[in-house]
Amino acid sequence: MSNNSLPLKELSIKDVFNGSENVKYEIPIYQRNYAWEKDEIAALVRDVWDACEKKKSAYYIGTLVTYDKGDSTFEVIDGQQRLTTLFLILKAMEREVRNKLTYRA
Repeated sequence: MSNNSLPLKELSIKDVFNGSENVKYEIPIYQRNYAWEKDEIAALVRDVWDACEKKKSAYYIGTLVTYDKGDSTFEVIDGQQRLTTLFLILKAMEREVRNKLTYRA
């Protein structure tokens, strides 16, 4: 059995959208369309808000699985719904978002 380890990183929302290098997250054509509605979005916002009110130093928001395509482009394998929702919320709040989110479909 080989001792290969996965290149896992723990990132904050700030790191995902405004990390030290400009990154492009690419949603491939095989991913389902964005489907979250009011209930899913509200649950995510409520969970993050509750963690902030409890002054948690960290809050696990879920997994983002990507494939490094090179040239700072990452194909999103899992986590597209959360990633898109957070991107839309940040844009609606007029927050800086340096990294790009693109769709192949």
